[in-house]
Amino acid sequence: MYPVEVAYTTELVRDLVQACIDAVWAWHTHEPLSGDMLVFVPGRDDIQRILQALADRMMEAASTHPSSHRLHLLPLYAELDVNAQRAVFLPPPRGTRKVIVATNVAETSVTLDGVRFVVDSGYTKIRLLDTSTGVDVLAVVPTSRASAQQRAGRAGRTAPGKCLRLYPESELARMRASDAPELVRCDLSMYLLQLKALGIDNVARFDYVPPAPPAAHVARALAYLASLQALDAQGRLCSLGEQLAEAPLSPMMARAVLHAAQEGCADEMLTIAAMTSVGTPFLKIEYGAAMDVHAELARRKFVAEEGDQLTLLNVYEAFIDPRIGRASAAWAAKHALHYATLKRAQAIRAHLVKYATLHWSLPLHRAYDATRLRRCLAAGFFKNAARYMPDGTYRSVQGATLHVHPASVLFSRTPTSTWVVFGDVVWTTQAQMRDIATVEEDWLLSLAYVSMHHDACASLLTHRKDPIFTRMAPKARTPVVALAMVMAIALLASRWIARTFCHFVDACTDMCCATEALCKKLAQYTEPFRACGVLPGKTASGHRQNVGAFACSNRVDRVERAE
Repeated sequence: MYPVEVAYTTELVRDLVQACIDAVWAWHTHEPLSGDMLVFVPGRDDIQRILQALADRMMEAASTHPSSHRLHLLPLYAELDVNAQRAVFLPPPRGTRKVIVATNVAETSVTLDGVRFVVDSGYTKIRLLDTSTGVDVLAVVPTSRASAQQRAGRAGRTAPGKCLRLYPESELARMRASDAPELVRCDLSMYLLQLKALGIDNVARFDYVPPAPPAAHVARALAYLASLQALDAQGRLCSLGEQLAEAPLSPMMARAVLHAAQEGCADEMLTIAAMTSVGTPFLKIEYGAAMDVHAELARRKFVAEEGDQLTLLNVYEAFIDPRIGRASAAWAAKHALHYATLKRAQAIRAHLVKYATLHWSLPLHRAYDATRLRRCLAAGFFKNAARYMPDGTYRSVQGATLHVHPASVLFSRTPTSTWVVFGDVVWTTQAQMRDIATVEEDWLLSLAYVSMHHDACASLLTHRKDPIFTRMAPKARTPVVALAMVMAIALLASRWIARTFCHFVDACTDMCCATEALCKKLAQYTEPFRACGVLPGKTASGHRQNVGAFACSNRVDRVERAE
């Protein structure tokens, strides 16, 4: 290990991307050509913006100084295809300087010989459980001191080097000592599923390697697994849970695929699973303003108004069609698509198809039906449901305000349905949903009943004065309609779950706000509801009889709360 000269900025930079570009260019024009550069930035979008800006600046310099040395620009991030990753290990062409713009994957995962100059943005992108939405969020956060040391050390592997940190030295003391492990900051559903598959039923008492995950995260994950029907009433792994645990997919996507087998569209759902795992294939989304209008026009050919997953399905089907795309790089370039991304999705899909046929014995029917596919997505991703608001934002069932990611096909469109489900959330200056699909309220309602009644004594009630009731129910909606909406997806919020065989109607004077049509609708899903003795439009005065699992929200006299 050779010494590394570390420099800091005098103040926090406002534009990290521009600061990285300026630092690279200043070093390139003033330092000897011997020595490559490594730039650490939070994410893939930052990488593409920096590479494109440096390429543009290099072209401008070549027009005024033809003899100037050129830059050999290379990206490096986890999702990059293998061939592109290998390029960072090769020597640059003669008379050029290699510049690698990377995420934190370059901190410890690879050894890059020849790097003499490191630019450290001071930030990284990690996955965090956002308690306001109940889902993992990709957030840009300051690096730890351990990461800062690792990044600087990359400049001194083969010779003395230099590192520029784009933050004042005083900020170093404020950084955390090391990065927190995923076990204490992320959703635990997949991990607990794996533990139960290994025969460890009491995950709450499991002897975790310190630091142990927060108890609230464990409870939330168990509630979610129960709602997926992966666990039985005693919290043990059931047959469906075993299938989800073995799958090379997230529990949500695996549940969607298994539901698709029942709907007769498993083949298409496996394609969606593969495409959503590799990132966006659209070049315009990757390279931003540098792409021309042609990219946007090409993208519109594949857009499905139902959402991103069906749009990605259209892209893949056209790509592999022997009459259209023929899986060729030329066709992908013509339609402003990333060929390497599509090929990687094709390989992942082949692996998923092999797994589904060998281990699940799924019938891979092809029946392109947008309604069926969206219903399957709702079955897997119902905890990630959000409702469209009049101001154009979305409201999650936990009450968080969400926005549509600019890469989504719904970014500039009014959704065809009030409700959507999403794949994940990215936090920039606001929480933005990605991989969005429109779903119907009735699907969420029926899915909630099915999830709840796999344990026959489970019921979910809330009071109209409860905060969740206020958030979910516009004044124009009746309390019972709002209660149905709450029941449909608030199953995950365990404090609203009451496990008891029956509830009773209060002897009160409030008039029932339900309609006969709604009562009949609810009765389709639960037999006890038919025993309700309070007629629509009447009061409950004098009625102290058992009305089954679902009573009107303004007359519930007992709700168990498990904080």
